[in-house]
Amino acid sequence: MLDCILEARPLPNGSHVLVPRVRLPRTCRRLDGVMKVAFDSRSEARRARPKNQHAYRCPNCRQFHLATDRRPA
Repeated sequence: MLDCILEARPLPNGSHVLVPRVRLPRTCRRLDGVMKVAFDSRSEARRARPKNQHAYRCPNCRQFHLATDRRPA
């Protein structure tokens, strides 16, 4: 599911115009803005994952991403 927002951009004459911009859900991006790798199936994601990550289905794009396990020490 892609989200479209209106963004105000200034024009050279000083007025502003609203421009539509597609915004991806935050769960499909890391906190630093880099897109997460999306896999079509859970088995593909599990084959590509390092030892400390697990595969989960994204609620927005319905594909599989990898996430770091957070377990108490």
